[in-house]
Amino acid sequence: MLVFRVDSTGVDPFLVHDTSTIPLTNLLAPPDGLSQLGVPSELPKLTEMDVTDVLDGATLELDDQPVRLAGLDAPLPGECFAGQAIRRLERLAGDKVLVEHIPNSDVAYIWVEGDDGVRSMLNYTMLAGGSAAFLPGTPGQFAQWLADGDRTARTQVAGLWGSCTSQHGTGRNLEPEATSLAIRSDGDTRPYAVWLP
Repeated sequence: MLVFRVDSTGVDPFLVHDTSTIPLTNLLAPPDGLSQLGVPSELPKLTEMDVTDVLDGATLELDDQPVRLAGLDAPLPGECFAGQAIRRLERLAGDKVLVEHIPNSDVAYIWVEGDDGVRSMLNYTMLAGGSAAFLPGTPGQFAQWLADGDRTARTQVAGLWGSCTSQHGTGRNLEPEATSLAIRSDGDTRPYAVWLP
């Protein structure tokens, strides 16, 4: 049987086993390194802005100025899944968003606040749902998180990854694409689903 023995002050705990006693004071004391931790970073400055339009699956018009969502390579109008990406961004953005400008960049992280006060990042939500692909070289502290969201969508074949042959279709094709083909072999016609990485 192991017994923890703590005196009435709670300052000098011991672990007792049979006749052996092990002092725990040094083990439970905070490490010296904790006092040398740096100052926590400041919360980012968020600017509330009105959504006046959705220009494409990666660009909002905020207070009549276009603002591009960092990390998104969305289908252009006329490309496979472009209409769905625009409608999803419209629905998610609503009327007001919180904008986190990335220093020395022309893109931003866009946040929305739910009725319960919880904030979610539109950039990530669009990528994780497959409404856009991740744009390599994205600046800012959330770039790796956005890349993970894109990987999740590809793995789950979500959104455009289940509807198109790539994030922009075949060579930026302006016509709708098919994701299944009919293959004739040995006199038989069989359906063939296009493999998506």
